[in-house]
Amino acid sequence: MQSMNQKTGKEYFLMYMKGMHKIRRYKILLDELEQIGQLPHAPMVDCDDWTLCGRLLCAHKKQLEQEIQACENICECVVNAVGRLEGVEKEVLLLRYIKMHRWEEIAEKIGYSTTQVHRIHNSAMEKAVLDS
Repeated sequence: MQSMNQKTGKEYFLMYMKGMHKIRRYKILLDELEQIGQLPHAPMVDCDDWTLCGRLLCAHKKQLEQEIQACENICECVVNAVGRLEGVEKEVLLLRYIKMHRWEEIAEKIGYSTTQVHRIHNSAMEKAVLDS
């Protein structure tokens, strides 16, 4: 495990937020590809038997699935790091990154000013530990 410095930790947590958005978007794309009827619903498909269009869709599907897996790995790491914290620091990171609340919403929810929430956030980021 490695401790995160403020800049690295913040970037990693932002990657988590972007990853969550990508996962949602890619899953919608996968659903749309399957609805086209070009992709079979079976988990394993031999793409060699397909038309060129089918092979391209299959390759796109595999790429999306790999992107989803990469995002899920980052998300799992961040969720674990937040889970190891305690108290208000854990709550601030949970609300900000897992539940994706705005700073003002967090301050209102926990009863602190936004300035205090930012200080708590900075402290929590210094204490957060990610699995390497």
